[in-house]
Amino acid sequence: MVNGAAWDKKSTKDTVNSIAFQLPGGAVLWSFAVPTAYDSSGTIEGSITGGMRLKKRGNSLYVSVRFPKSWIDTAVFPIVIGPTVDYQVGASGDDCMWYPYGDFFPTYPDVDMGCGSKFAVRFASVTIPDGATIDTSYLSFRDHSSSGTPPVCTLSAEDAANPSQITSRSDGESRTLTTNNIEITSPTSGGWWNSDSLNTIIDELMLSYSYASGSAMQFIVVDTLNSSYGAVSSYDHYSGYAPKLHIEYTEASVGNPDYAYAQM
Repeated sequence: MVNGAAWDKKSTKDTVNSIAFQLPGGAVLWSFAVPTAYDSSGTIEGSITGGMRLKKRGNSLYVSVRFPKSWIDTAVFPIVIGPTVDYQVGASGDDCMWYPYGDFFPTYPDVDMGCGSKFAVRFASVTIPDGATIDTSYLSFRDHSSSGTPPVCTLSAEDAANPSQITSRSDGESRTLTTNNIEITSPTSGGWWNSDSLNTIIDELMLSYSYASGSAMQFIVVDTLNSSYGAVSSYDHYSGYAPKLHIEYTEASVGNPDYAYAQM
């Protein structure tokens, strides 16, 4: 999908928007976000947003990244392209909910942040080059419903190289969590909303495991016992509303000048 329509896989197509690879139901398996390039000046002026071109050549399909020659002519070399990847839960069972002393729900239309529940969201094949720097990362959820004031919950990742789907309550309780975590609270209304940064969690995973060839990441939200909750949509409610994972990284030892500048 490009510019809101399916590409015909024949004509050359230019875009400054994201390119999404979707299932027939609308769930995004993964996507190319708008590319950004950075030069080595260490200034915000040394960055630029580019575009992409879809093209067929022979029997192959290509996506090329394009930046203005006028910027390249004045850039301080070397230039670093900062990729962005987006993933969405793409299968029933890759988001599930359970209660530590109760039922397990692998295909429920929503998952709760509250009422003492735990839930997991799994992204089947996350690809990040070894040694990359994670610049931005977060989970996105689609609001479903709420009751009372949703509590503050704890979001961690499963500490495993390529975690499988959780298939039962006891299976979920047996999973090992990362040391790093963040607090997360569901809003009580609205559409899509994002978690806080996952950078420390993903950094911890990348210190132990390689994602260069694509491996699953699974995030688990844990709540304390209470009577309120905020529910978010699951894959089985509507695949297009399934949870998403957004990651921006820099694949070079040169680093991301824009990011470095912002920290000064």
